[in-house]
Amino acid sequence: MTDRFRRVCVVGGHNSGKTLLLERLVALWTERGIRVAVLKHDGHADLSPGADDWEKPNGDTVRLRHAGATVTAVAGGGQSLFRMTEDPVIQNVDDFARRTVNVARSAGATVDLVAAEGWKHSAWPKLVVVRSDDEVEWLRSQNLLDVRAIYAAQPVRKVAAFGRQVYHGADIERLAEDVLAWT
Repeated sequence: MTDRFRRVCVVGGHNSGKTLLLERLVALWTERGIRVAVLKHDGHADLSPGADDWEKPNGDTVRLRHAGATVTAVAGGGQSLFRMTEDPVIQNVDDFARRTVNVARSAGATVDLVAAEGWKHSAWPKLVVVRSDDEVEWLRSQNLLDVRAIYAAQPVRKVAAFGRQVYHGADIERLAEDVLAWT
């Protein structure tokens, strides 16, 4: 089975608005008939393996499912929610995406786009979410591959100097279309 699907990583600092942005994008893509799988990396679970709150009401995966995601999956701390323990695949977003798409297909679902929250050092095209000038500095220090655009819900002064396309809160529909064009 081929792994032909669009892909994008949404990355940024803790509480930068990654999940909120993904909710909005997933809702727009779904309205356009794009079937989306969302993969989420939980860096906190990496720090405390075995500890997670992935299935809490109104958690990120629940919010993304309500936004219209066909499939949601989360990984961290050596486990994934398909609730697999001792899961070596999760370190590589390509392998985790491929598995997620294949699981969806085996259940009769189609996935057109995989949006991953996290995996900032992958080779996937990136949309970076920032909320302050300090986060722009963090972005500079990360040496991220394939940063296509930056999203700031509110204007951030230093973000234009980064030399990438910048989107703000009102640009969400254009951003949704542009992401589809890059993937």
